[in-house]
Amino acid sequence: MKKIIIKVLVSLILIGIAIGTFFVVNSFKNKSAGTINIKLYDIDDVLISEKDINYNLDDKLIDILKENYKIRTSTSIYGVVLYDIDDLKTDFKTTYVAIYIDDKYSNYGVSGIELYDGMKISFKEMVIYYS
Repeated sequence: MKKIIIKVLVSLILIGIAIGTFFVVNSFKNKSAGTINIKLYDIDDVLISEKDINYNLDDKLIDILKENYKIRTSTSIYGVVLYDIDDLKTDFKTTYVAIYIDDKYSNYGVSGIELYDGMKISFKEMVIYYS
């Protein structure tokens, strides 16, 4: 009888440790890595929208945009092509969405931008000029 009680107690302790470990690991996994600021500007450089968004370590910019805005995209060999974000709409023939990181024009698209805490991202509708 004592052996059964000891086995049950040991089993309950191990189950408790497993559940506790699950909650500890899950709480670390869902911690915010930081906050980014996203602004949308129309073709006349008028601010349409501004949001501060918390993100996690494994978040990608394109996923944050999908979760927080209504977007229209396509995929090319170079990555994701962004056509629309909420009221910012382009046709990618006469206008496009330019991306600025900390007020500097980005050489990367939405699928190639690494996030960091305090990052300022601006999306601006721009005219395509052909030479």
